[in-house]
Amino acid sequence: KGAIRSGTGLLSMHVPCKLKEVIHLSVPEALVEVDRNEFCFSGVDNLSRFQAVGIGPGIGTSPVTAEGIRQLLSVWQGKVVLDADALNLLASNSGLLELLPKGAVLTPHPKEFDRLNKLSTFARLHQVYVVLKGAHTIIATPEGECYFNMTGNPGMAKGGAGDVLTGIIAALLASGHSPLDAAVIGVYAHGLAGDLVVEEQGMRGVRAGDIADKLGLVWKKMETYNMAKQR
Repeated sequence: KGAIRSGTGLLSMHVPCKLKEVIHLSVPEALVEVDRNEFCFSGVDNLSRFQAVGIGPGIGTSPVTAEGIRQLLSVWQGKVVLDADALNLLASNSGLLELLPKGAVLTPHPKEFDRLNKLSTFARLHQVYVVLKGAHTIIATPEGECYFNMTGNPGMAKGGAGDVLTGIIAALLASGHSPLDAAVIGVYAHGLAGDLVVEEQGMRGVRAGDIADKLGLVWKKMETYNMAKQR
């Protein structure tokens, strides 16, 4: 939903066949590609038609999935954002780190990143962008720079909120933004969407789906601001 609300022209979701109907019902705008494995992610056969890949939320950490990630990273050297269980697999399978394409975007929360390394050192060593989610999300670049985001609120500390961010960044990558711009813009927009939700209903009731639903208004606000600034 984060990707759909962030400008994706055509979203494809690769899921085990057991989840096909669920995706059709929850995200009817998405095309559904079924994995060869009935129960988990085991790899993607053809990536040639895609501009960007987002992977990680909900995929689990089984050996089959670890091998699927290995196969994907072995053939895909384009734009990619990795989150959640994809990061846990990177942390527990050191060989996968060597397969990361330059400019990959990683979006861990602090517990996930504890298993990897220090922020700026890790970003420089592996030539990736690290979005460390938290009270003030930090974006570390391969050049050793760090960017701090000031949008967002504690109400967003809910399951699924980070998955929405993965979708936003994947959509921005697919639409032609550089990894740095996709990370910076995506984090800002994600936090602003959360702030709009809180304005309406307070922090306690924030859901990940609410954040995704506010993204259309966020992009409109940002476009209006940019137009006014240009004048």
